[in-house]
Amino acid sequence: MDVLDISVMTQSANTLPDDITQLKGIITEQVLSINKYEAEFARHREELTHKNAQIERLEEIVRLLKHHRFGRKSEAVKSNDQQLPLGIFNEAETETVKVTEELPSVTVKSYRRRATSPISCSTIANNS
Repeated sequence: MDVLDISVMTQSANTLPDDITQLKGIITEQVLSINKYEAEFARHREELTHKNAQIERLEEIVRLLKHHRFGRKSEAVKSNDQQLPLGIFNEAETETVKVTEELPSVTVKSYRRRATSPISCSTIANNS
């Protein structure tokens, strides 16, 4: 506030001038001052709304990061409202799919297991 604004606002009815043009000037100054502060208030309210939205978004990111870090590994994020719009947390799944698609197939030659003779009680007794 300007010094002029404070002095004009603190004047009592007894100290106001009797001239109508001076009174109109005081009222005009007060209206301009009020308009200026209302505009500033609206700007601050808009900033506050923006900051609150940003805080909510960051809290959601922190919640998702905690869920991915400390949550059960078998749980998957199922609902779309829990996922970030850009799919930040889907990068690992996307990369895994790409890698498995690019791997060449390898054929392994099969083999038969040799049959072993069954162990009898007499074999165990002879070895001990």
